[in-house]
Amino acid sequence: MNVTPFAVALTAVLAVGGAACARPAQVLAVSAVGTSAARQSRYMSGGGVWVEYTPEAVHHDAVRDDATLARFSGGFACFDLSVRTAVGYDEPIDALDPKCKTEEGTAPASVSQERVGVSDYGFTERRETAHVHEVVRDVEGARFRDVTLTAPSHEVFRVVERTAQVCCSTSGGREVRLRLTSARMRINDVGTAYTEEFAFRVQ
Repeated sequence: MNVTPFAVALTAVLAVGGAACARPAQVLAVSAVGTSAARQSRYMSGGGVWVEYTPEAVHHDAVRDDATLARFSGGFACFDLSVRTAVGYDEPIDALDPKCKTEEGTAPASVSQERVGVSDYGFTERRETAHVHEVVRDVEGARFRDVTLTAPSHEVFRVVERTAQVCCSTSGGREVRLRLTSARMRINDVGTAYTEEFAFRVQ
């Protein structure tokens, strides 16, 4: 099934001057690193207003991405990352151009231990089976009428889940932002690339 990530409004993200506002970093104690308290969930989004698509009958969490700050010491940060994507837009995590932004600048992140799984979500929707144009004649004369016939259709929404450890240098700073960019997933398939960002500050 062809899946296009369009027409789903992301109301939780505010846009100013056409650009999405940067999300504040989550503040963590050192002792929280590597625990569930250091986990964030995001969805790929484009332009601050569009978010990755799922069929109406499939819960949106099917394409939710998670990152846990697993390590923050010795000048390095590592994330346990899970990326879930509709099969039509799936690609390896290193193809998502993973980058870390710190107080010192932006640098590529390394990806290791990548694993792949697949989940299928079945659902039923009504599909058009015929569209008829007909002429109806009555006492008032001839009228044109459109008739659309539909029938239940059983569909499968396939999601690919990729998990990996993603690491980068923090240059001794206290804040790190992991940013992913999908060159394949774009607004209406041709516009702005979809991105997501996980932001942490350890103090």
